[in-house]
Amino acid sequence: MLKPDSRRSAATQDAFDALVAALRSRLHQGSDFPIDACERFEAALSGLRGPVQIPEGGAGAEFALAVLKKLPEALAAAREGVPDLAEPLSKLAPALRWTQGYRDRPPSRDFLDRYGYAQFVGPTLVPSLMTSDRLAFGVLFLAPGTLYPPHAHPAEELYVPLAPARWLRGEEKWRERQAGDLVHHASGMVHATEAGAVPLLAFYLWLGDLATGARILAS
Repeated sequence: MLKPDSRRSAATQDAFDALVAALRSRLHQGSDFPIDACERFEAALSGLRGPVQIPEGGAGAEFALAVLKKLPEALAAAREGVPDLAEPLSKLAPALRWTQGYRDRPPSRDFLDRYGYAQFVGPTLVPSLMTSDRLAFGVLFLAPGTLYPPHAHPAEELYVPLAPARWLRGEEKWRERQAGDLVHHASGMVHATEAGAVPLLAFYLWLGDLATGARILAS
């Protein structure tokens, strides 16, 4: 019989594997997602190796994150639109370590009350379930109506929102994206996100320069 910690580890591993499989199955569904970018993210996801581990210091929140009060609502909304992605995330949630960037210079007065993220895979700069210097993979969380203002970073990025939200890419106009859409940002591309009427969970994947964080652009 498995011990409680062993059962938890096995359940976390199963949920992580299910999430990766669901994302890989969606990579070829984006009509405006570049084929070469699809291949890069597919290779990174398929190359993940090693068991997941609860981050050092345990799961939960690194800081007191007010936005986490809305996590049950966000997961419920995600299950309605993208159950194949929401169900494994729901099972992973108890093992995640939530944190924040921009704590020294938040882009707006209430931003830190409305934002957080957790990393599944990535460099040791952020607590993760699995360490990688090739791929950063996690989930962004924004409260309803929250604007993540225009920013850019060297890493190439793929977002997969789990609820409807507005997105801005480069010189394009703001565009409504639906749950399960693939939103691609080339290296250095300016982009922004605004959550809709429900809390926004969105998976992010970074390739390339994982050490240089996002830079908020002056308004």
